[in-house]
Amino acid sequence: MLARPRGRHRRLPPRPAGAGPAGRRRHPPRHRLTTRPPDRPRTELAMPTRIDADTLRAHCADLAARAAADPAALAGDMTADGTALLDRLHRGEHLDDGDAARLAVALHIIWVRDASAARITRLNAPRMAVQWSRLGVRVPPVFVAPAAVLAAHACQLYGNVRGAHLALSIALEAQPTYRLALLLRSGLFFQAGGGFDVSDVELPPAEPTAEWLDPLRERLDLFDLFDRAGAAG
Repeated sequence: MLARPRGRHRRLPPRPAGAGPAGRRRHPPRHRLTTRPPDRPRTELAMPTRIDADTLRAHCADLAARAAADPAALAGDMTADGTALLDRLHRGEHLDDGDAARLAVALHIIWVRDASAARITRLNAPRMAVQWSRLGVRVPPVFVAPAAVLAAHACQLYGNVRGAHLALSIALEAQPTYRLALLLRSGLFFQAGGGFDVSDVELPPAEPTAEWLDPLRERLDLFDLFDRAGAAG
């Protein structure tokens, strides 16, 4: 047997710190894998809570007073405010109780609701289905129908038919005569490709009129009736 020549020994690189035998790195204990440093707290999606009843009550009382004074001006103000709020919602911004109450009520102006639907595309539909569903959870049944319909529209755009039907059931349970929910449920907008995409529809320009408040007046009357009976939420 030949002797190995001197000076030709294979030299291994130094073991890294924390390595085990033969240079294998030791893994940290399992419990350390689930912890985070104090400066990087774990953030979780908080469950939505119902809009504060006093905030919604004060907003509805203000709208009722302004509608009696100048309904056309109120329709214009609510349209502008509702459009700005839905843009914030589509950007993923948090809406506090006051903002959520104003948006939920403004959605009963058909122009605001249709502008919201036009901003839902096949690309953002999954995210918007969550956003509108979360708003619907915060809204009392008197005002929930438009938000539920928008959640249904978003669900159908990315093929979540079960979610769409569930959202439509919520809308129609709260407001059985809501026409857009009835149309969606009847299948007029359902197609094999995943739904009807209104993202390319340009809303016609129109000047706000007092008639824009007609769908809202019934909701305000019902809210006042339920509020007096202690069942507004």
